[in-house]
Amino acid sequence: MPQRFTVAQDAVGRAVGDAGGPAVQRDVFAAMCDWLDVEQARFLLILGDFGHGKSFLLRELTRRLPDEVAQVAPLLVELRALEKTHSVDELLALHLTKLGEHGVDVRAVRRMVEQGKVALLFDGFDELALRVTYDRAAEHLRTILAAVTGRG
Repeated sequence: MPQRFTVAQDAVGRAVGDAGGPAVQRDVFAAMCDWLDVEQARFLLILGDFGHGKSFLLRELTRRLPDEVAQVAPLLVELRALEKTHSVDELLALHLTKLGEHGVDVRAVRRMVEQGKVALLFDGFDELALRVTYDRAAEHLRTILAAVTGRG
């Protein structure tokens, strides 16, 4: 069943919608697939209250993105349990190790991200932000934004 959504800002940061506010759109999964099927770097931020389906959406993207956007492989990274801030490389190495993938060349993964071949999907930032200070949450967000390079 498609999840409804509103777009708060367009690709260049301008507010979307008329004076009455942003328009409700029908299918956030299809929209995200369209947004990920581009040549340039992209950063999508999904906001919503607890229980509204953000994690479900990311899991569905992870499961179905290879069929929808064949040239992009998803990598879902859980943030909710992090205790300290890591660089993107450290975060990827930690995540891959937790999955049982030892000896993966993180630099190769980062190159694939920069080439737009891998989409990093970060889940649990809201839970992480509830457990840490504002400054620490801002530091975690800067780390995530550091992954937006090249075409990634």
